[in-house]
Amino acid sequence: MKKIIFAISVFFILINCQKVKDEGYTINVEAKGGINGLRAYLKTQELDRKFTIKDTAIIINENFKFKGNTLEPKFQYLFVDNYDSRLPVIITNEDFKIILNKNNLSNSTFINSTINNNLKDYISKINAKEDSLFEQRKAIDVSVSLKDSITLKKNIDNYLNTAQKLLTYNTNYIKNNPKSPVSLFIFQKSYISGIFPLDSLNNQYNLLDNSLKQTLVANQIIQQLSFKKGQIKNQNESK
Repeated sequence: MKKIIFAISVFFILINCQKVKDEGYTINVEAKGGINGLRAYLKTQELDRKFTIKDTAIIINENFKFKGNTLEPKFQYLFVDNYDSRLPVIITNEDFKIILNKNNLSNSTFINSTINNNLKDYISKINAKEDSLFEQRKAIDVSVSLKDSITLKKNIDNYLNTAQKLLTYNTNYIKNNPKSPVSLFIFQKSYISGIFPLDSLNNQYNLLDNSLKQTLVANQIIQQLSFKKGQIKNQNESK
C-alpha cells in the first residue's frame, strides 16, 4: 500500500513539474566576449514609443538568462550595456537559446525557436524598405528647409510609394499567417510607426486570428484606433 501511495505521489509531482515548465519560459543567452557584470535588459516599446524595462540579467562567464511566465505572446527588445544595437524577441512559454553577435545584435542566432527565426526572416526582408523610408523622410525635411517645392513633391511621392509597398507586404504577411505571433508584432509595429492610415491598421487587425485579437496589446491598439477615428470625425463635423 505504501508503495502504491509513493508511486501516485511521484506521478503527481512529475505532472506538476511538467505543468510548471509548460507555463513558463527560459531564455539562455550566450554572450561571447561579454564582460562580467554588464547588464542585459528586456524592454517593451510602449504604444507611445517609449521603452520600459521588463526584466534584467547580469553577464556571468559570458552567459545570462531570463526566466518568466507569459499568458500571451509578447514582443520585446534585448539590450545589453555597451552594445550599440538591440535584438527584437518574441516571447512565449517556450525555452530557447540566443547566441549573441556582439558586433550586431540583430544578427544573433536563435536556437530552438521557430517563432523568432520567422521574426528574424521577416525583419531581414523589410529592412531595405524601412531604411529607404528613413532616407526619403530625411530628403523631405531637406526639401522643406530649402523651400524647393518641385523636389519636395518628388520626395513625398517616393516616400508614399515606399510606404505603400511596406504596408502591402505587411498586410499580406498577416493575411497569410493570421495565427503567427509575428503577425501580432507587425500589427503593433505598424501602429507605433505612425505612418499608416487608420483604415489600413483596422484591416490588419481584422486579418488577425481571434487568439491574437484577444491579446492585451491588440486590444490597446484597437481602442486607440477607435479613439483617433472619433477625434477625426468630431473635427470634420465642427468644420
